[in-house]
Amino acid sequence: MHRWTLLVVLILLLPAAMASLTQTLPAYASASGDTYYQQGVTAARSGHYAAAVHDFEQALLQKRNDPEVFYQLGLAYGKLKHWNDETWALARALSDTGFSASAEAKLANQALDAAQRAGGSDVGPPAGLENVQVGPMRLNPAQMAATEYQSALAILSSPQDPYWVGPEFNRQVTIDSAGTMAAAAADLMNNSNTTAKFAFLGATPAPFADLASCAQSLFSRLAVRNAVVVVITPQAAAAYSDRLGSDAAQSIASAKLRTIGLTDPAALAASIARAVVQQADANDSSATHRSLLIAGVVLGVFAALIAWAIVRIGRREASHPTRTPGRPIRQPAKGRSR
Repeated sequence: MHRWTLLVVLILLLPAAMASLTQTLPAYASASGDTYYQQGVTAARSGHYAAAVHDFEQALLQKRNDPEVFYQLGLAYGKLKHWNDETWALARALSDTGFSASAEAKLANQALDAAQRAGGSDVGPPAGLENVQVGPMRLNPAQMAATEYQSALAILSSPQDPYWVGPEFNRQVTIDSAGTMAAAAADLMNNSNTTAKFAFLGATPAPFADLASCAQSLFSRLAVRNAVVVVITPQAAAAYSDRLGSDAAQSIASAKLRTIGLTDPAALAASIARAVVQQADANDSSATHRSLLIAGVVLGVFAALIAWAIVRIGRREASHPTRTPGRPIRQPAKGRSR
């Protein structure tokens, strides 16, 4: 009987014991590599560099081994004046071609030079990290979009290619829906002599502050004239044209995005291009009418001035008849009287 009572008591106490044990374990015991990395970033920002080194090292051991982790670990080593370890970590980060081309590469090189001037050298990894290798660089959406921007630039430079579609839009912009853009590009060229180009990116590319500046840059680098460029992302739409002011073109893109939405990105892009060119055509027509009107007024005034001048000359000659050539005017004789 006592054995059964003891067993029941143990069973009842087991959940509480497990909860107590869980609370005594370190918080990072079940953390993933990403969590360790974020903890390291937070610790470094707070000036807790030893904790940051621990977390970054754990991130590497948990397979979060992209160059960014090596870079942050190297900086944390440097704050602790572990010059050899800093040199090793920064050299590993810079060995990745993607990282060496990133904006952080300049700072990493400066930190590496400083560590080497302080006496650091690459003597290999610290204890426990002997088997850690640098993995591929993780790109954020803006960095990935920057790569897409370059691809779009290469494709759109061909006169035969009116659009480029990034992976983010593969399911939405199909061959059938892409025909909408091709038709729009053909119509705009035939009816308005305007080239249309479309790009679908996963995000606003780095380093552009907004999608409108990205569209303007793409237009400029394509070196097109009498054209419109439309750029679509999952969050925004932008347009730029040399036939219409940049503010007006962007206003049209924003208005179309609100009314049409992104359910059919190809239809949205085609509608934006058509609306921009339609407004540009209307502006050109109005300008032509104004020019003709002004020219007509100027010609009318000029004709009126000529007519007035002719009338004035005619009146003057009527009041002052001219002398007949060869017939002398007879003067009365002097001193003769009747």
